[in-house]
Amino acid sequence: MAQKKVSRQPEFVLPPPPLPSRLPLLGHSLALVRRRQDFFVDARAAGPVVTVHPGSRTLYLVNDLELARRILTTDASKYTRGELFERVRPYVGDSLPFVDGRPHRKQRRMIRPSLHRTAVAGYVDTMSGVANRRLGRWQDGDHVVVGEQFRNLAMEVVGSALFSFDFSESLLRDWHTITPWVPKGLFLRITAPYAWVERLPLPVNRRFVEATKWVRELCDRITDEHTGDATDLVSLLLDTVDPDTGEPVSKEQISTEVLGMLIAGTETIGSALSWCCMLLASHPDVQQRVRAEVDQVLAGRPCTAADLSALTYTRHVVTETLRLYPPLFFLTRTAREDVELGGFRIPAGSSLLLSPYALQRAPEYFPQPEKFAPDRWTQGGELSANPDAFLPFGAGLHRCLGEQLAMAEGVVILSTLLSRWELCPVNDETPRSRGVLLTPEPGRVVLRSRDVRFDSHRADSVLEERR
Repeated sequence: MAQKKVSRQPEFVLPPPPLPSRLPLLGHSLALVRRRQDFFVDARAAGPVVTVHPGSRTLYLVNDLELARRILTTDASKYTRGELFERVRPYVGDSLPFVDGRPHRKQRRMIRPSLHRTAVAGYVDTMSGVANRRLGRWQDGDHVVVGEQFRNLAMEVVGSALFSFDFSESLLRDWHTITPWVPKGLFLRITAPYAWVERLPLPVNRRFVEATKWVRELCDRITDEHTGDATDLVSLLLDTVDPDTGEPVSKEQISTEVLGMLIAGTETIGSALSWCCMLLASHPDVQQRVRAEVDQVLAGRPCTAADLSALTYTRHVVTETLRLYPPLFFLTRTAREDVELGGFRIPAGSSLLLSPYALQRAPEYFPQPEKFAPDRWTQGGELSANPDAFLPFGAGLHRCLGEQLAMAEGVVILSTLLSRWELCPVNDETPRSRGVLLTPEPGRVVLRSRDVRFDSHRADSVLEERR
């Protein structure tokens, strides 16, 4: 008689344990809203994977670095981008930062040439020119709101380099007033205890819809008014044939890609530079080292692409700032199929959370994690750094394509800034973040003129000669 075959159950049958302190009806929503990034840091003590309940919803928070990297890299095909990206796509369209699968691979191939290292080197003169003009308007003793100033600066750089578009001061003011409702609305959609909350006639919901509509109209205008040469992103896309249709890429799709690059290229580096200024103002020893390097390498002239490799400590300062304050303090993914994480079963369709902020402040990966220590990125430094745990640009298939642009922009702007100004802290001010972004608000520093002043006339003449 044939022996009956017994089917074996998979070893991972239990869901991850729940995170403690769940409130009736609200679940963990209140803690998420009130504590934001600190919520994720404290949750690491509960285990490698835990269940989080914003109201009636179920999310799985992944606290372990190895599991997080597996989700982002080796097992990336088992997951979609998740709620953070899916909730905003109906409003901003299918641009590169928000799509998955074949569309993502196709759009990545189309856009990559405009963000390649060689192309980025060609943007450095534009970065220097924009930084020189805007930073030259500041005055000794000014209390500078860094978030607003560096978002404006980043917008001008992206507009000039990638779109051949000049943002007027009125447009920059409107951007600063209108667009903060986008991350605020997104954060509500992720943390709300019930999905119907986003349909309520709340000011944050109304302004979120208005803000995304305004941004779409702005990007349509950038595309329609484009008159740039063949070196920018819009020109590249205008000359590109869609491999699926054999037709030129549509104006609508180009406008959508402009929107994705505008949001990603403005908010990420704008946030990083804002925190960089706050940190340098409160760490005068680090600021002095950057200044000494800038004076030695640039000697009063504008930064060039050839200077970037010599400004190593300046780059480490930008990198350390991104470790402490990654622009997105959490990422999302959705499981396409049943998966196993840390011995626990995650059903298909489940939403997962990963926090670069929490992982980048874990002492096992970064000793003395709360310390601002740019030297940890120097080989042989007193404090070590685990590059695998450095995730401000993501990892794997969806690693940010604009990483080279962002880092170059950070080094160019920071070196130009410290050629001109000393940064001093504003007392009794604790900046806070907004929405899903870690941008300091209000985030102010006081400017003091340097004894060795940046030669602005020389910088203008040098940049004009390069053109």
